[in-house]
Amino acid sequence: MKVFIPLSFFLVWLQFGFAQVTSPEFNAGYAGALQERLEDMGASEGIRGLSAAVIVPGQGQWIGTYGAALTNQPVEPDMRFCIASNSKLFTAVLCLKLQDEGLLSLDDSISHWLPPYPHVNPNITIRQLLSHQSGLFDFYNDASSTTLNQYENNPDSLWSPEDIIATIGAPVFQPGQSFYYSNTNFLLAAMCCAAAADTSFGYLLKNRILEPLGLSQTAFPAEGDNVFEQPWAMLYNGNSQALDPDEAIGFNSFIHAAGGIWSTAADMAKWYQSVFISDFLSEEALEQLRRVEPWSSYSLGLRAQNRHGATLRYHAGAWGYRSWVAFDERTGIIVAILGNSRGKSVTGIGEKLLETALGQLPALPLNLTLTELISPVAGNICEPIDSVRLLIKNTGAWSVNSMQYQGRIDNLAPSVFQYTFSPALQSGESRMVTFPLEFAPEGRHHFEANIEITNNPFAGEEYFFDNKKNVEFSLEDSSEVFAFDYQELFANPAGTLPANWISHQPDNVQDWSVGGFLGGESWGWGTLCKNNFEDGNIGAEYLLDLPMLQIQEGLALDLNVQFEYAYALYPGYYTDTLELLVSRDCGINFESIWKKGGDQLSTAPSSTSSFIPGNDDWAYAETLPVNSLMLSEDKNIIPRLRVFNGFGNNIWIRDFRFVYVLGLHPIVTPTFTLSPNPMTNRSDVSFNEPLSNAKIALYNVLGHQVWRKNAFSGSHLSIERGALPAGAYFLSVQEADKKHAPAKLWIVD
Repeated sequence: MKVFIPLSFFLVWLQFGFAQVTSPEFNAGYAGALQERLEDMGASEGIRGLSAAVIVPGQGQWIGTYGAALTNQPVEPDMRFCIASNSKLFTAVLCLKLQDEGLLSLDDSISHWLPPYPHVNPNITIRQLLSHQSGLFDFYNDASSTTLNQYENNPDSLWSPEDIIATIGAPVFQPGQSFYYSNTNFLLAAMCCAAAADTSFGYLLKNRILEPLGLSQTAFPAEGDNVFEQPWAMLYNGNSQALDPDEAIGFNSFIHAAGGIWSTAADMAKWYQSVFISDFLSEEALEQLRRVEPWSSYSLGLRAQNRHGATLRYHAGAWGYRSWVAFDERTGIIVAILGNSRGKSVTGIGEKLLETALGQLPALPLNLTLTELISPVAGNICEPIDSVRLLIKNTGAWSVNSMQYQGRIDNLAPSVFQYTFSPALQSGESRMVTFPLEFAPEGRHHFEANIEITNNPFAGEEYFFDNKKNVEFSLEDSSEVFAFDYQELFANPAGTLPANWISHQPDNVQDWSVGGFLGGESWGWGTLCKNNFEDGNIGAEYLLDLPMLQIQEGLALDLNVQFEYAYALYPGYYTDTLELLVSRDCGINFESIWKKGGDQLSTAPSSTSSFIPGNDDWAYAETLPVNSLMLSEDKNIIPRLRVFNGFGNNIWIRDFRFVYVLGLHPIVTPTFTLSPNPMTNRSDVSFNEPLSNAKIALYNVLGHQVWRKNAFSGSHLSIERGALPAGAYFLSVQEADKKHAPAKLWIVD
């Protein structure tokens, strides 16, 4: 989310002290800096009361409070607050736990577990609920005046999940077509969990999460927990108390699993620690939780953002009470903050606490940073790589004599080497080191490098980060010949890139990614999105290399590029830029052939929300001619997309094409037909005139031959699909010195 600078500040002066609780090993100055920032921000933002917890690897936990829980009663560290939408992660993790147990699948349709409800599409999946892709009406934010009056006028009424579902209206869109934040999603997800396990959501929450993790201060009052029997912080509307414990049944039950859990800041910090820094979740479940949708940066009950050069996993909450909890992947720092002032966000305070926590990290006696992975390089490459080159910096206070390097290609066993610095690497010094790389065959590969200090007396006692780098690259088979149009429809699974589209920054959570909607519905198209809305890595360039286009030697051609794009400015922020480049020398040099930014790139009205284009928000990039090439000199072309991140808004691309005008053989009028086209299992080829000793081949969009028939004679031929995946293909027919015009064949499921 964008961070807004307040136009005015409200000061609240309170006359009592503030409590701190820290681990014995937590540095006193560090804790003092966190408490000072909490108090300063609480006063400047006009928050009635705050409770915060920060976990720092190597330090322990700090808990701080500010302000009032009741008139003349300060907030205490053990006081519960309603955590609002931070409840959603509990619901999502419970779904993942039940999936690990085999009780349900996130890909189950909700009709498998729930009866029909008006305005609820039975084909919605649990995964679509947890990622806000169901399109469902939001029972709270979209509620009718009748529903809101009923809720507000009956504060002591119990709302069952069925009561809440009965209030919703028509959906915003059909499942899977877009992103729309809806509390209804998590109510239904909780109901699916209860049905799958044949018990209540509240029981599952305690049995599967709270009790195993020791979250003793976390409770779910919608199903009977008495949150008022232990210390709790009053909700305030300005200076007025806004919650009567004797009439809070409606408040706690109406929002249910979407926002009705109560907890302490300490429990919330421990909760995030359990999710991200333990084996509480299986590796598969954690991977699903970390996989964000590119357009929304939302995963499953969790958001993601690039902040301070690293990925931040977080969520905010607003149900009268306010909350913000975050996990910094680079350092392992966790920040949780809860507030009791209605209408007063605590997000900015939480971000400032994180900034303080990062800034106060003590210098390490011993630390090595892997500054840059120089080789292998990301992208499509022409020649095999035989060495790894790393730029290492000593970011600790002491000199370093030796380290261990570990490198892994794909899923092969890692290569491990010990390296001795001679002379020793001094504090602040950088040095390039080289290791052998096991040969990688043709195709796409993932490479990861990891370094560690050897004989480190502090191992296991301190935090270490910035010691890993990974890269994607593809070694092309130069024997393949590409001679037809190339089209990418981004129809692969959401969150992944097409084959041999190589990102240069795979560790950035806001990197290029494919979405599953906003394309051409009839063909199942998808879209490519670069999320700049959530990417605080301002000024960075994001590179995406397209597949290397290898063309038969001696073939004269003209190259045209065509694609659709969509973009909306974010008012008052930097502007973003989209550029297309090509290399004719195997990636050594690139020339720009199309570039737009800011107003020129904009295709839709400005938006202060994460931009998701509508049907009318797309523009067609004009045909982009590349100078005529003679590929006796240029045997390959590497296209590259480049985005400049101005922290503006999302950039979208769909239906990307390279179109070639060929000049190798005389091209005649099409002399054959394909029927059916599209095909599912088989297509028949009928020739206008019989062929004699013809060569017939089927190519995919990368120009790779997937089917061939030599020495064919006759007028009719059948092509069987076999194991070919759905997509676009090209049929080539050639007789002696005559080349027939190729035909495009679609294969669909």
